[in-house]
Amino acid sequence: MKESNIFSRLKMRFIGILQDAYSNNEKDLSFDHNADLDKRFENNMAKLQDAVILLDKAEDADDKVAAKVALVYIRVYAMNLSNFFEDFKDDADLLRSSSIWPDIPENYELPEHYNFPHK
Repeated sequence: MKESNIFSRLKMRFIGILQDAYSNNEKDLSFDHNADLDKRFENNMAKLQDAVILLDKAEDADDKVAAKVALVYIRVYAMNLSNFFEDFKDDADLLRSSSIWPDIPENYELPEHYNFPHK
């Protein structure tokens, strides 16, 4: 199930939490606040998919040079995606380290009304 604008929603939520947690602008988030993060993700995924198609074609043609070039592209686009998610991970770490949050009690379980399917 695809959630539209998931990264834009996450960006806006992170910006709001950052403003609550660090009102004096002493901290900043890793991602570009002005970027369309959903579009950036989709572009990087499309480039990775194109590189995989190139690898398929090169392998089918037994073209080792083109296959190696495809592997370089796959590495580049995979790293772009890795860095994209690394920024969110780093920002989540920054935000949860703020003193605005209470401690999570031992044996805490999310209330059922959140309907969070992954426990």
